[in-house]
Amino acid sequence: MKLHRASAVHLSLIRPFVVVLLAGLMSWPVLRTFAQDQGIPVNGGRAGGAPQRSSLSANVSRYKLAVVDISAVFKWYKPFQSQVDQMKEDVKNAEAQLKQEQQGIAKLQKELRDFTPGSPDYKARDEKLAAQMAAFKLKVDRNRRDFMDREAKIYHVTYLTVEDEIKKYALHNDIGLVVRFNGEPLDPSKPPQRNEVLQNINKPVIFQNNIDITQDIIDLLNQRAQMASRPQVGHARPQ
Repeated sequence: MKLHRASAVHLSLIRPFVVVLLAGLMSWPVLRTFAQDQGIPVNGGRAGGAPQRSSLSANVSRYKLAVVDISAVFKWYKPFQSQVDQMKEDVKNAEAQLKQEQQGIAKLQKELRDFTPGSPDYKARDEKLAAQMAAFKLKVDRNRRDFMDREAKIYHVTYLTVEDEIKKYALHNDIGLVVRFNGEPLDPSKPPQRNEVLQNINKPVIFQNNIDITQDIIDLLNQRAQMASRPQVGHARPQ
């Protein structure tokens, strides 16, 4: 591919690639939309550990019904948050590497100004610049796609793990139905936000009488993860 245009054209092509990377990778637009649609947090939870809900599931055995706040489960499930934090770090590293490559392209573009358009030296450097820009675009697209696929897998595997834990809990406690609900009430001290008001108006559970198993599920998931992370101490076989 040959480009025989003024240097400003090259800059106009370079900048969108970098903008796509920085805006695309750092904000994770597609996965954030997915997470927000599902009511699942992308950022880590508040400091100090998950809130205690010792009595919120007291009537589960009585009614054989339960509700669970999936958003809160994701927020306080430690393996999920660890994976999200690691991915954020990897995104920052990828961004830094691509910034360096972009600087190299900008340097080559600047050098192009020292040659006469149409000359052999100009054409050689112009083709080199075009090749680097094409490779840069492919790398940006590949990184974005890889990060999106990776994050989708994190959410998918985590949801299946959470769903399986809820099923085990329900069967163990003879619960016939578990309904998802939003356990975060509206804050009366803050000005009402349209989206929050609509979410509360449309929420399927208006009232529940101590059948919230959210904290129980969080505790079970984190306990299971902690046990799985412990080194297995085996006995040496006799020689």
